[in-house]
Amino acid sequence: MDHKSGMYSFLILCSILPSSIGIVIPEGKLVQSPPRMIKQPPTDELLFQVKSRQDENDKPFIIECEAEGEPAPMYRWEKNGEPYDWQVYDERISQQPGRGTFLITKPRDEEIGEIFDYRRV
Repeated sequence: MDHKSGMYSFLILCSILPSSIGIVIPEGKLVQSPPRMIKQPPTDELLFQVKSRQDENDKPFIIECEAEGEPAPMYRWEKNGEPYDWQVYDERISQQPGRGTFLITKPRDEEIGEIFDYRRV
C-alpha cells in the first residue's frame, strides 16, 4: 500500500485449467472443447482506492475474467494461495452469472492480496 496516496494494489492472474480436447464428431453430436480465455484484466496488477474520509464515495471496480468452452467452464477463485469464498462477504462483491467477472462495489482493506481465477470444465 502506498500510504501517501491511499492506493492499494493486488495481483490478478487468470489462468485456464484444460480438462478436455476438442474432437470433430460427425452427425452433429456434441463436441467438447477446452476452455479458452475471452476476457481478463489488462495487466497483472490492478489498483483500487479505499475511501479515506467520510465525505468520499467508494470507487467500485471490476475484475474481468471470462472463458468459453464445452461444457461451459466453472470458475474458482483463490486469494493469497487459499480458496477465496467471496460469497461470505455482504453484497459488496458479486460475480456475473455464467462468468468469472467480479464487481466490487465498496472496496475495503480485506481485498488487498493476490486473487486468482481458475476455470475448469
